[in-house]
Amino acid sequence: MKKAKIYYARVDEGWTKVQKLKHLDEVGHGGKVVWEEITPDKKNNWLTNGLENEFSDFISIGSKDSRLQKETITNSIFQVFSNGLHSSRDPWVYNFNFNELSTNVQKTINVYNDQVSRWNKKTLKPLNIDDLVTYDDLNISWSSTLKIYFKRGILTNYNESRIRHALYRPFANNFYILIKS
Repeated sequence: MKKAKIYYARVDEGWTKVQKLKHLDEVGHGGKVVWEEITPDKKNNWLTNGLENEFSDFISIGSKDSRLQKETITNSIFQVFSNGLHSSRDPWVYNFNFNELSTNVQKTINVYNDQVSRWNKKTLKPLNIDDLVTYDDLNISWSSTLKIYFKRGILTNYNESRIRHALYRPFANNFYILIKS
């Protein structure tokens, strides 16, 4: 397989869109553009011109190696870290709109409770609950934890007081989340 070649042309970063388009008009949309062939560095960074290579010298925020160290850590800022709050059903338990979140959660709870009721009525339960539950990506997401509650026949109720403000992604505030007690 023949390797592709990547070419790059750069103009002043401070130029406006109008200035860039004017420049393209002047050079004939590529005919007189001065192209430079670029190749990635060891870390697969393509645009390295003018960059300092000091990033690899920075201390890491957290790593599995530092997590396993028993003594004081020196190669990482944090020794304890996690995925944070992990729901396995973010589309149903996070939302910008309180009312939409409430509707989504109630719909998911209804689907779950219907499935549990069917399970509880079965005298002969299948060995694999995947043979019984309904997979409907618009209403519910079955995580391993939810399946454990399902197998135990635990029904759940909607409780509006469990809804809290949350920061789902940086710079995206006013999310709401349904929290479990």
